[in-house]
Amino acid sequence: MINYFKPQTIVKALIILAISSILLDQYRPAIANQTPLNPAENQPENQSKNPLIGTEWQLMSWTENQPLTQENSTLMFEKDRLSGSGGCNRYTAGYGIQENAMKVGLIAATRRACPEDIMNQEMLFLSALEGAKLYTINAKGELQIAYIKQKAIGIMTFKKVTNQ
Repeated sequence: MINYFKPQTIVKALIILAISSILLDQYRPAIANQTPLNPAENQPENQSKNPLIGTEWQLMSWTENQPLTQENSTLMFEKDRLSGSGGCNRYTAGYGIQENAMKVGLIAATRRACPEDIMNQEMLFLSALEGAKLYTINAKGELQIAYIKQKAIGIMTFKKVTNQ
């Protein structure tokens, strides 16, 4: 079966690949399992380097061929870890960012069983998250994460969750 992509998706993908090849050459991941270069870094300085710390996001759209289910996939950033819900199971992973480059470590998740469509979405979501290469917060305040997985590239778009 041949997959056809919209021209806009192909252009975005080419831009992502070009930028990631430049940025990721210099990228040194700061995954949680590695010893920080300067453990005395204070939190406010770290926060200015990483605007994602302390934010929570909900997946709104992506370039996968599968539509989103009613179950919410979420993403929450801490200093050196991210966590959330894949729609069925909770997950956590180390991550690092440098400028707009992003790297997510191996994801650990619980193993609850859910309906097949939710499990399929969760598997695709976690796979895409592990393939994260770039991120940006667009003019609408949405978090966009560009990912590469196996032979596919795409963009996940999240809206910020506000706790009221």
